[in-house]
Amino acid sequence: MFQEDFLMREIARIAQALQRLIGLRQTQRHEEALQTLDEALDDLLGLGLDAIDALSADDLARWIQMEADHDAAQIALALAALLRERALLLVDAGEAARAAHTSDKARRLLALLAPDTPQPLIDALNIHQ
Repeated sequence: MFQEDFLMREIARIAQALQRLIGLRQTQRHEEALQTLDEALDDLLGLGLDAIDALSADDLARWIQMEADHDAAQIALALAALLRERALLLVDAGEAARAAHTSDKARRLLALLAPDTPQPLIDALNIHQ
């Protein structure tokens, strides 16, 4: 029960961070968005944006499985949503190749840790549409 409550609070915090990220990106406040993203990633995994960028999806999946006290699939879903926002920020910065790589990383992470994710959600992670 306690772990479930904790996970629900974490999901709510990530949802708030995503709302803030979307607003900041839409108003082109990219530095603030990057800082918010870094903080959200640190809250979720204890890893900052630089570490997340440097790790492969397979490495992130292993990290989540080793370090997470909670449902790895739920954490992977939250991380995938944050990675999507990262990819969109990269698109805004003119870094299409890095954005595509980040989007691919999010989809690979879900394939590894949340294979039952509905296809429309996976499709929403694809920023190269």
